[in-house]
Amino acid sequence: VPDSIPNLAGTEKELLTKKAMAYWYNITPSDVVIKDIYGDRKKAAPDQQQVQTLDLVFDPSKAGYYNNNFGGLTTDISIPTENWGGMMKVLSSTANNLIDENIGFIEFWMHISSAPKDLKLNIDLGQISEDVIPNGKLDTEDKNSNDLVDDGEDTGIDGLFDVNEPGYNPANNPDPNHDDYSYQSGSGDYSHVDGTEGNAVSVDLGKLPDSEDLNRNFTLDRVNSYFRYIVPTDTNKATNPFIQGGGDNKGWYLFRIPLKDFNKAIGNPSFSVVSFIRLWVTGTSSPVHLRFADMNLVGNQWQKVLKPPLVTQDDSVLSISTVSIEDNPEYYSPPGVQRELDKTQPDYQIYKNEQSLDLVIKDLPDGQSREIVKYLTRPLDVFNYKEMKFFIHTENNTLPGSLAHYVDANNYSAEVYLRFGSDSSNYYEYRQPVRYNATTGGWDEVALTFDELTSLKISRPGDSLNIIVSAPVPGHPGNYYSVKGQPTLTRVSYFTIGILNPSNKGTPLEKVSGNIWIDELRVVNADQTPGWAYNGTANLQLADLLRVSGTVSRTNPFFHKLNDSFGSRMDQKSWGVSVDMDVLKMLPVDLPGSNIRLSYSHNEQSSTPLYVPGTDIKISDAQNEKRRVLTQAGKLSPSQIDSVVSDIQNSALTKNVTETWTLSSMRIKVPTEAWYIRDLINNISLGFNYNKTLGQSPTIITSNSWTWNATMNYSVTLSRDLYFKPAEIPIIGSFFDLFSDYRDAKVYFAPQTITASVTANRKRSFSQSRPLNATSDTVALPKPNIQRDFVTTRGAGFSWMLTEGGFWNLALNYNFNISSTLAYLLADSTSEKSE
Repeated sequence: VPDSIPNLAGTEKELLTKKAMAYWYNITPSDVVIKDIYGDRKKAAPDQQQVQTLDLVFDPSKAGYYNNNFGGLTTDISIPTENWGGMMKVLSSTANNLIDENIGFIEFWMHISSAPKDLKLNIDLGQISEDVIPNGKLDTEDKNSNDLVDDGEDTGIDGLFDVNEPGYNPANNPDPNHDDYSYQSGSGDYSHVDGTEGNAVSVDLGKLPDSEDLNRNFTLDRVNSYFRYIVPTDTNKATNPFIQGGGDNKGWYLFRIPLKDFNKAIGNPSFSVVSFIRLWVTGTSSPVHLRFADMNLVGNQWQKVLKPPLVTQDDSVLSISTVSIEDNPEYYSPPGVQRELDKTQPDYQIYKNEQSLDLVIKDLPDGQSREIVKYLTRPLDVFNYKEMKFFIHTENNTLPGSLAHYVDANNYSAEVYLRFGSDSSNYYEYRQPVRYNATTGGWDEVALTFDELTSLKISRPGDSLNIIVSAPVPGHPGNYYSVKGQPTLTRVSYFTIGILNPSNKGTPLEKVSGNIWIDELRVVNADQTPGWAYNGTANLQLADLLRVSGTVSRTNPFFHKLNDSFGSRMDQKSWGVSVDMDVLKMLPVDLPGSNIRLSYSHNEQSSTPLYVPGTDIKISDAQNEKRRVLTQAGKLSPSQIDSVVSDIQNSALTKNVTETWTLSSMRIKVPTEAWYIRDLINNISLGFNYNKTLGQSPTIITSNSWTWNATMNYSVTLSRDLYFKPAEIPIIGSFFDLFSDYRDAKVYFAPQTITASVTANRKRSFSQSRPLNATSDTVALPKPNIQRDFVTTRGAGFSWMLTEGGFWNLALNYNFNISSTLAYLLADSTSEKSE
């Protein structure tokens, strides 16, 4: 129930006596088509021409629903201008928090079929009481709480059939609470279509019971905490600030109400808790008929930048909106911009809407600015494009106090700027005066050249990262590029558009107003430099003596695969060679069962970037700028300058070199039956592996590491004939002979296998990091990271089956390993031992 109506003060029950008839309905099929609302600006398929509308009718001379004798108060609608009527709707749960959803407007198309000229539409938004019948309890048809309309429950929300309603008289008061449903298809009389008593016949089986519980949380919500908006229905665009479009059609107008422009706050409302919306009218003695289409809570991907206390959420200087071809007859697209064809309608030539961002400035004080910002959840990589472009439109009003007032590069009212980068501390900026372009009807295309922006970052001093450095845009007087921090074109997640009233330009202390359209922010001129790559392999084999293989490959910075758009921006090279040789084949003797195979491999990979790592600055540009600065300083010789300049590219290089020698499972078997050679020397196997790695990267000046492993293994298998049978021992054997199960039992008096091993592992690594945040050419290097170790292991074991063939078969396995560190041998008091 609205809490404030002219000439009324009191409780909800007193307000209830002023509730007049209001009803709402949908005409099906709709009698409104797209052309009625949008004219020729919007097209649709033949089967999508109808636009569903919501009609609201208010008759102040007739009593409304449940306007009866409640709490001892009698119906009082004798003064029509004091009566009210409207409708209320629960909002979707996804629209409850308008702040998180960045909702900024209530938007709808409205047609005033009949209404007085001074009529105002009231809109309440927030938490609104559901207590339609003001008795403090949840009124519902569902008496048994089964969520179904059972026999005898189609009574209306009051829970009473007409005969039980107070004041019932079949002749002159057959429906005291005015809640009966009736509608005859095709009659055009919708005055009782919203009645809740007897409406079960109007829907299919499964109709939900009528209830005050609109949000179906099984609780009567009685909190009143909402914002109120009073919207004039005057259709004069010059006097009604809420009309944003339409008017060139059959009386349909686009209304857009900013949420911040509420007229009153009832209770303690918040845009983060919005449950209901209510539309109602009052203050008229004649019937009202309003028609609505496309009613929405709308927002924008751009948000106002808040800078308390100067700029808060309630700031009225800047408003963010949109203008489009379909909604605004006065709007026209920038030169060369065409509407996109709707590919979801392949059978028809239907175009999508084309719109621009609309920034409305009202009384921007001298020296102040207003900004909007857009954050990207996924950063953009615009590195491979040459330009960023967008269109700016200003109104044809060059009088002082207007945004578009422009005399020359030193006398104008306002500046517009675009910032983009990773955040508000790291961005590129483009800035120009706001001026009207008469040759294009107000549209001005802006082009930002990335090379010019990045060159500004190269030339600034190293101690200027936290301040804004600016330079004129070549060929455009009054326009400027700027840079702050360390932005990069590879990571753009932040866009800001701002309007400034400069204090040193134009009329001092003058406030400015006007609006600017921004459209078609885009990157153009993709890098189309041809790319190439190659790879090759070769193999050489000399019988079973030697096998040599090699590989080589290179990918230039602009080469990319079919499913990629651009190259890696890296010149990548790699080559490798491997050799496998059977040394035994070169010996003049035959050693059956022996193995001496030597393997060697060498691999190199390098990656040279076109740009300084982590930036969008070309290495060649950085080298040229460094050479210019050092030459002007005159402190270094030409050879020293060359060394410093070369180091820029060397410090960006990533390189790895790996070399490996392997001699595995080396075994020499001397062809002899001498047991000390056969069981000792011939059962020894040796192994050796050596690996060395060299490298550098943008974060590592140099790194090198090596490791070697040496192993020796011994294994001998003894004869399985080293046993005796207890049954064959004289005298004692006759005892075993009594038991047939033990006649073949064996006792082994020697183990079957004996093993032994020795290993040694030594390794060393060295890494020298580059200094971070270096601001000069001579910076102390951090302490290198050196690690080394030397470890040996020894082990032995045997396997011995003690008995076999008896009731119990006994076996014994034994192994041990000992590890020791020899790190203390790696260095003495003066030096480190060699490799």
